[in-house]
Amino acid sequence: MKKGSPLTKKQTRVDAAEEASPPTAQVAVEVIASSSLHPSGSSKTLANHQILPPNAYFEPQKPDEKPAWRCGINHAMGHYYNAGDRTSCVGCFTNIKANAKTKHMDFYLPSFVFFFQLALGNTWKPSKPCEGARRSPHLSHNSIAKEAYWKYIQDGATAEEARRAGVDAVEAALRPRIPKEPTPEPTPEPEPDLGPHPSGSSTMKHGQDIPKCAYLGAVGRR
Repeated sequence: MKKGSPLTKKQTRVDAAEEASPPTAQVAVEVIASSSLHPSGSSKTLANHQILPPNAYFEPQKPDEKPAWRCGINHAMGHYYNAGDRTSCVGCFTNIKANAKTKHMDFYLPSFVFFFQLALGNTWKPSKPCEGARRSPHLSHNSIAKEAYWKYIQDGATAEEARRAGVDAVEAALRPRIPKEPTPEPTPEPEPDLGPHPSGSSTMKHGQDIPKCAYLGAVGRR
């Protein structure tokens, strides 16, 4: 086209199409990668709204160390991240082998450590209360929250209020217990001085009788 000549309708459509053409595949991949990279350095297992556990690390400290895993069960406290050497979740006691939605993370946690955080979009609702006595006195966090939840529901609370009560119950259970100070033993009262034994013995106690055949002085030989 000569300089200064007017654009044809066909040329105008071609130029507009070139300006509106989508980015190349390489550009798209770079955009996705930059948006999916977590600020902590986690590249594939943490969403941007989630936080990395404060004591997590990305390089194993032992040759056979397993990465942390996230439980797939719905919990009152949100997502649970368990150390690789934990075989069951602290939040619900579900074994990792029976946990179909387990997600292995790209970071590690110290031995037997766990961490939980809010799970956005997940609404926890416990199952019905257990009938009869529990088999074990040790309760998972979900069980602690469940007992508080149904107690509040029975007292007329809303589901949201009951869920909040469940969270409060777990937080209370996790607070370090203040050791009880030992009860001071009473100071024994001093025994009254009753003076010498009526028999004259310095070794007998009051209330004891001196044998009838006993004598206090030494008997010499004749």
